[in-house]
Amino acid sequence: MNRFPRIAVTLIAIGVVVTCLPNVIAQRRFYGGQRNSLETTRRIESLERRVSELERMVGRLAVANAPATTSVTIETAQQRVDAAQQRLSFSQRLYDKGYISQAEWEENQYELSRAGQVLQIARARRDGKSVAAIKNKIKILDAERFLTVAKRELQLTEQFATKGFTGSNIEAHRKAVKEAKKRLDEARANVP
Repeated sequence: MNRFPRIAVTLIAIGVVVTCLPNVIAQRRFYGGQRNSLETTRRIESLERRVSELERMVGRLAVANAPATTSVTIETAQQRVDAAQQRLSFSQRLYDKGYISQAEWEENQYELSRAGQVLQIARARRDGKSVAAIKNKIKILDAERFLTVAKRELQLTEQFATKGFTGSNIEAHRKAVKEAKKRLDEARANVP
């Protein structure tokens, strides 16, 4: 009676090994086979691009959730500045290697500038100073960023149109650039 469970367990184990062995060998060949340095480099580049994209998304969420009017503690604002500095230094390395575009690098610069302005607001509130001038700087910074993005999108749309891609709405992008310029002019006009 004791022997039967041992034999059954042994037969099941042998069955599992025989069934899974071809898959294990195939996986070992696929993942553990000889890789040349070019393939490894490509995988690393791909991972670095993905990390950069994720960091940008997280940064955008942090910026979107931190408007200039909210009351942010100095510690939280400092953490955002530190995180933005780390993202910028990482994106600088990626930009130097050619893994990300100049637009992505500029986006990280913008995030750092905006986080710095939010930190200044937090410090001014702590010291009982007026934050109106800093808020105006943030509005100008946001308007400049909006204009830069609108111009870049118009440029890309025009390039697509010259290459024969249909469906590119150049007029909508031109209108967005005009609105961005208007927004920037209004933000600059409100500076005391």
